[in-house]
Amino acid sequence: MTETTNPAETAILGTVPVTGTFFQATQPVSGPLTDAQLRATPVPISGTITATVAANQSVNIAQVSGVSASVTNPLFTKLSDGAAAQGVVANPLIVGGRAATTNPTAATDAGAVNAMLDKLGKMVVQPFAVRGLKSQNAVTLTTTTETTLLTAGGAGVFLDLTQVVMSNENNTDVRVDFRDATAGTVRFSIFLAKASVGQTAQQLSFSSPMEQSSANNNWTVQASASSSVRILGIAVKNL
Repeated sequence: MTETTNPAETAILGTVPVTGTFFQATQPVSGPLTDAQLRATPVPISGTITATVAANQSVNIAQVSGVSASVTNPLFTKLSDGAAAQGVVANPLIVGGRAATTNPTAATDAGAVNAMLDKLGKMVVQPFAVRGLKSQNAVTLTTTTETTLLTAGGAGVFLDLTQVVMSNENNTDVRVDFRDATAGTVRFSIFLAKASVGQTAQQLSFSSPMEQSSANNNWTVQASASSSVRILGIAVKNL
């Protein structure tokens, strides 16, 4: 169908091949319709309508459909949110995971994995960090020289201390200083009684990891007297 009466409308609509009925009777449509015929009675049509829309042209759905636009897809309802302290919205999005009684096959770094839950849906949480992001080491101090306990984690990596375990095997009281960089500021100290007292072991666990001051540094230990002190340090790698 080509509109010949109004050239401006022809430029907008383009060529529109149609078939259908008009004026309450079935008629083959093979030629141009006049403007009066187009406006007189609605003409049911079928076929392909093509038109060229300029790039970046917005579309008003209400104008296309002739009625107010509405979205009733339940997906949009479930993804709606609410203001703080508001009651629970209808049809909330339910988050689930894998009920686990065995460990799944390990994925590679950056791969997608399922959340791990117990059989009741409670989240399984690894304290502080995943297994591959922890650092630990043990040393024995026999002199008063500053000694590296944990080596630097690498560029941009902080070693946040989670636990230290210490024991004194000599008959000498000793204080051990902990630094979060070689020759740095003493972050804390632990006193160990001599072995003859009978209580020579100390364990210090941080409920929240002690943060390293600067990334890519060692943790070091230094005894106040020559002795035989065994120390285990555990830290998590953070960015």
